[in-house]
Amino acid sequence: MAITDGWVEEVRPDGTGKLIADISAAVAEEERHRLIKRVEAGVARAQDQGKWLGAVPVGFERDDDGYLQVLLDPDRDAGEVGYLDVRRALERVDNEASYRSVARDVPNLARTTLMSIHKNDDRRQWYLDAEAPDERVDAALNPIER
Repeated sequence: MAITDGWVEEVRPDGTGKLIADISAAVAEEERHRLIKRVEAGVARAQDQGKWLGAVPVGFERDDDGYLQVLLDPDRDAGEVGYLDVRRALERVDNEASYRSVARDVPNLARTTLMSIHKNDDRRQWYLDAEAPDERVDAALNPIER
């Protein structure tokens, strides 16, 4: 076994170099745990500040500061779907239109995405009532008429 940082060139069957290899492995493992803790702390801090992490919901965008915003003017060429597009699509589904026909009429909106939003009561409320239990989403919905 060779350790690439120069501490040990090899661990021999008689155990020569094993102690150094074990120590370097333990140091590397501890540093990995510290890195994970730092990342978790950063994520928690960002969420406490109201920033949106992870995938952005359809009809929304993340601004330069990391906050969720309603997407009112989507770039169709970039594959974006606007908030109001999703709202109108959900209203049509509520009026008995099929997921397939509605999704076909809304550029860049997948049938499966429309279906998953429609079947999730909290998510559907974001679009139809402009309300959300998540404060980050609710803040983004402020410009929308309720």
